[in-house]
Amino acid sequence: MKALRVLAVTMTLPLVLAATPLLHADGPAPAPSASVKTPPKVKAKLAYVDVERCLNETEDGLRAKAALRKFSDRRQMIIAQIEERLKKEQEDLADLAKNLGPKTPDAEREKVREAALKYQKNLQHYNDTIKKMNNEIAAREDELYNPIEKKIRAIFKKIGEAEGFDLFIDRKYRGAGKSGLVLTDRVIREYNWGKGSLVVEVAPRTLAELQSQHGGALDQELDGQTVIRRVGPSDRDAEIDLAPVLHERGAARLSTSAPILLVAKAVASRVPVGRRWVHPQADRVLALLLSDDAPEPVFDEVGGARIARGAVLGEGVRIAPFAVVHPGARLGARVVVGEGAVIGRPGFGFTEGNPPLRVPHRAGVVIDDDVEIGALCTVDAGILSPTRIGAHSKLDAHVHVGHGVEIGARCRIAAQAGFAGSVVVEDDVRIGGQAGIADHVRIGRGARIAAKAGVIGDVPEGAVFAGYPAVARARWLRGHARLYRK
Repeated sequence: MKALRVLAVTMTLPLVLAATPLLHADGPAPAPSASVKTPPKVKAKLAYVDVERCLNETEDGLRAKAALRKFSDRRQMIIAQIEERLKKEQEDLADLAKNLGPKTPDAEREKVREAALKYQKNLQHYNDTIKKMNNEIAAREDELYNPIEKKIRAIFKKIGEAEGFDLFIDRKYRGAGKSGLVLTDRVIREYNWGKGSLVVEVAPRTLAELQSQHGGALDQELDGQTVIRRVGPSDRDAEIDLAPVLHERGAARLSTSAPILLVAKAVASRVPVGRRWVHPQADRVLALLLSDDAPEPVFDEVGGARIARGAVLGEGVRIAPFAVVHPGARLGARVVVGEGAVIGRPGFGFTEGNPPLRVPHRAGVVIDDDVEIGALCTVDAGILSPTRIGAHSKLDAHVHVGHGVEIGARCRIAAQAGFAGSVVVEDDVRIGGQAGIADHVRIGRGARIAAKAGVIGDVPEGAVFAGYPAVARARWLRGHARLYRK
């Protein structure tokens, strides 16, 4: 991915006399007299934004990166299969060529020649395929990143105009941070304000101080003077200082470049050595690290609903009486929240050990435009990444959405369905009433889940699942048919 940067320049342009005389109707313009004073040059005021970092610290950017990686991996798999076939053809051709000699019959020579021509043709096809797929990957990269970069530039321009900038230039830029105004953090905050951040700010302390306070073992490669200010999830690659790895799934999906990993002792062997802070009660350390002394939220009564002052409501939002919207909730335009629904309350997360500690849920909830939340629904806040409901999705009454769940766009979820923590539901999914989805399950795009199904494993894209435990609906029906025949 290109490391794009955007440059903003503020300057008052002085009058510049051309190197060649200006032409007048009666000839060249006269030279300026000594009394004419050239306006003084004004030092440029520079500012820049690191677009690459913005892409790495926004949910949209990380989604785009994951989608591009998936798109590229599929094509790499095809290339690997072609390479395997070419390698086999090359070996067969070499074996045939070994047997050639002065007395080899013409028919055998022709066979070798045809095999060589076929190999050359397939080799050319391989090269053409690589070129085609590289072009496809480049086009997909533009398709995924251009809208995000466009929004980043728009936010940058908005901030720049508020600061009085006159000229905006988009280009790669090096070294601006040494003397210019850095707007990257402000752009990220503005972008994440409506999208939810993958970074949780904590009180800054060195790793050595934290180890002294909480214990645990550090890998020798770690620097105890590293300051921890930003904590984030281990399965996303944001610019953070520390990420927790608390269970087998976290170890399997580890993709963060964070310099420090807070690792539960039970899964330490699954995490590469070099940046581990191994602790027997890592979940407890995380809970204490995320705890703060923030005051109790303040709610305002608005039309019979209780809305926290830290919540962000988009244009045209409608919140019915008795609903509650907690701090950290961000509701997009035209969102409808039904009677008695609760948005953004702390999720159901506690540490092991005695006494158990409630894990702070600092990442909030993001509900995109045109979503409808039915009566008495509950949408819990996320711990390190926001709980999200995509645009145009509709939730019936009594639906529960656990912490860190991501529901895609245009989904339809019937009454009393429940989602345990960290479930991912891709776009255009339909889920029947009273269906239950186990934690960390992924439901593929366009899938259908029957009513009362118990989903305990991933569901492929476009599949129809039913039963408990949920399986492909056709298999479930065959099983019931066989059962009833007995």
